[in-house]
Amino acid sequence: MRLFSEILPAEGESLYPRKFDLLILDEAHNVAPSGRGKYATDSQRTQALRRLAPHFEHKLFLSATPHNGYRESFSALLELLDNQRFARGVEPDHEQLNAIMVRRLKSELPKKWDGSPRFPERKIDAITVEYTQQERDIHQLLQQYSQSRITQADDASELYATEFVVKLLKKRLFSSPMLLCPLASAASAAICCQSNLCCTPSMLISF
Repeated sequence: MRLFSEILPAEGESLYPRKFDLLILDEAHNVAPSGRGKYATDSQRTQALRRLAPHFEHKLFLSATPHNGYRESFSALLELLDNQRFARGVEPDHEQLNAIMVRRLKSELPKKWDGSPRFPERKIDAITVEYTQQERDIHQLLQQYSQSRITQADDASELYATEFVVKLLKKRLFSSPMLLCPLASAASAAICCQSNLCCTPSMLISF
């Protein structure tokens, strides 16, 4: 960012002619400000984009992920795309929005030259997974551990942090139960967890 800033006009200098022709931003939802209530708070990514965007003649924002649902956040992202049509905190005009936004599904794309779809149809089939008794025991211990940590949270910030760590632990468990307790038997697994060899966040996150 520092090196990029060296070739940009200094503060107070004219932006025209613009230094660059086209800015292509993939996963654009990641730079949208986080919005709550009547405010949208810029992240470091948002600030970086706000610094760079004015120096591009054209901008193309790409994303297949819905925005976070906050109107203020969405309007702020639109302002970064085109500050002539949109303003932060102002409800976007639908006519102007339709003029710059393309929203479509894979199924709506034109077919290939031979008439076949560009993407195969996605079919979802449920797969039954049988858990071993050891895996069930470990899951039960993690549930007990999670509940004990959550009930001990003193304030909202600590509760949020605790729930975040617990979610990481659960992901680790479903990803690979043996990461939590490498012992073969459920009895050994219980001993392992009771001795804090595998149920503490610091141990699990370091794996």
